[in-house]
Amino acid sequence: MFLRRLESARKDVEHAILLNPSDPVPHSEMLTIARGMQLEKGLVLEHLEHARRLSPELWEPHVRTLFFLCEKWQGSHEEMFEFARSTSNSAVDGSGLHALIACAHIERWLYFDAFEGNRAEADQYWQQPNVKNEIIDA
Repeated sequence: MFLRRLESARKDVEHAILLNPSDPVPHSEMLTIARGMQLEKGLVLEHLEHARRLSPELWEPHVRTLFFLCEKWQGSHEEMFEFARSTSNSAVDGSGLHALIACAHIERWLYFDAFEGNRAEADQYWQQPNVKNEIIDA
């Protein structure tokens, strides 16, 4: 049922893209669908690029791509952090996209406890100077 509903949503979003190619929102919505359907990474990055071209500072496609790139979905901690850092590095001063750094650290922290069963590492995560400094710098 879950996959059938995602496939239905995918068709609707593809139709929305055809109806209004200048709207970045359907591309953003496709990123959530792609994560749920475990679609290929190339498709995700293609929709991210479309959304970026149409609205470079739009939060949703960036954070949805970050979630897709998490280790718990189809990526790795390294890919997730690389995406967050490269996006932040290319964002303008004052952009909300700098918050992707904090989101990536939250995802990494959650992974320690939820997927690795490492409560002690999770408890210490926020005390690491490199973590604190990266978030403050962003």
